[in-house]
Amino acid sequence: MFFSFCPWQDDRFPEHKLINDQWWFNHDKGWQQTDAGWIKGYRYDQLDHGNHCEVTIDQNSDIHIKHDIDRSFPLWWDESRQVLTNLLGSGENIWCDDVVKLTPNGLYKTKKNIYEITNQSSIDYDTLITALYNNLHAKIIQFKQDSTQKKLFLSGGIDTLILLAMARSVDLDVEILDYDHFEYDKFLDLNLEHIKARHWGYKQMHHWQQDCFLMTGACGDEFFMRGPNTLSIWCAWHGICIEALLSKNDGYHTKYFQLDKNLSIFKQNYLNQDRIRDLYPTKKDLIKQILHINANDHQHWHLGNTLTWTPFKDLELSRLCMALDAEEFVDHMINATISKKLLCKFDASCLQFLSTYKNLDRRQNLYKLFGY
Repeated sequence: MFFSFCPWQDDRFPEHKLINDQWWFNHDKGWQQTDAGWIKGYRYDQLDHGNHCEVTIDQNSDIHIKHDIDRSFPLWWDESRQVLTNLLGSGENIWCDDVVKLTPNGLYKTKKNIYEITNQSSIDYDTLITALYNNLHAKIIQFKQDSTQKKLFLSGGIDTLILLAMARSVDLDVEILDYDHFEYDKFLDLNLEHIKARHWGYKQMHHWQQDCFLMTGACGDEFFMRGPNTLSIWCAWHGICIEALLSKNDGYHTKYFQLDKNLSIFKQNYLNQDRIRDLYPTKKDLIKQILHINANDHQHWHLGNTLTWTPFKDLELSRLCMALDAEEFVDHMINATISKKLLCKFDASCLQFLSTYKNLDRRQNLYKLFGY
């Protein structure tokens, strides 16, 4: 789902459409024309949940860029060059809560409140798991109704195994891959290496030229509150020293969190806990900041005719996880407890395929699934 709007044909893209004799809409494959413009991706409902981008043209000839609340892709506006793009952009970073349109005079922005906290009451583990399950169950049921071919590559990590458990729970017709697959086209020949250099998620991407869905665990760490950046802020605000916990406990996250790059984040934020509390004086302020970070942590958006199905890219999942009391949250930091319980609620048999440690010996137990 790559595109640019500018006053010329952008040769990095295979498709070009002139709008209003002023703006060229340049894009990769997979866009569908509508009565109002073009769209790519999918919606879960009419409330802007899903993973899509829609281009519409109003009666004033203004071009509106619409997307889901948890926008999956980055966006930049370069005023000097009059370029709006999500492909290796420069200039101003457009945040997820910015609603944008292109006018004859350039870009126009308004703010949309996507970080509102309506309920700050605490919940227990059982209530949390049920709420997460209901959220994802509704998505997998709707996903099953789409006839497009579906594929899933298992990494041996918790998030792709939750996807497997979800698929099994509804007898989803999906091809389970035990190999990397990547088909090139003109757009990828021109841009893939540059995209991978800028966006780490595309180093872990598969691609088919024919229409298909690739189920991905993108954003699972972050939106289930297992990512070092947001988790360290959360813990520092609550006065929890993750480094001390890791030295006394062994679990799914232990070795990954003890990597120097992650320990430095934990240490720095814990030492700065007073400043963090000053920046976010209430729990509501803290949650809003973490939601902002998560929403703008872009990992997988669609590539050509391969649409990435990303059910974990949903701010409601983070809101629910952060409603758990801090004391109960500790075990999840070490053992990914929330994610494991969620997996088991869909299909407990999938837990046997999980690697002992995150990102270490990733395929450690997948032989049990594939039978080799």
